[in-house]
Amino acid sequence: MIDQGSSDAKPMKIGSFQVPDILVRFIKFGITGVGSTLVHIGVVVLCIEILRFTPGISNGIAYLVASVFSYTVNTYWSFSGRNTRGSLLRYPLVLGVIAIIAFGISKTAELLGFHYWVGVTAFILIVPVLTFLGHHFWTYRNTD
Repeated sequence: MIDQGSSDAKPMKIGSFQVPDILVRFIKFGITGVGSTLVHIGVVVLCIEILRFTPGISNGIAYLVASVFSYTVNTYWSFSGRNTRGSLLRYPLVLGVIAIIAFGISKTAELLGFHYWVGVTAFILIVPVLTFLGHHFWTYRNTD
């Protein structure tokens, strides 16, 4: 059976309703993701407009930079400080898979002749959900 992440998260109640731990983590992950997204967009614009990199390469670089921010905040806040040897080894594997997906999304938009913002928008809609699922069910699971 796959564990659903760290058991250190405190239960949250709204009135008499117990909010599921996965929802609490997803909300925290989402808040962290807003910051990460702003970092990502800033790096994409810098890479494309100033450094003249292609949209695919720019999104790949932006993903890696935003991931450093995201890892730190998610490890200690969203996933309740589960910084273990196992999570440290699994985290870059999730990043690698998602980086390939991110590049594919952006490259597809580029090959179809879309403006680079189409690739950025698709990235924003797809990648965060896939990343949360990878981290929740694998990176930060309780087993090492």
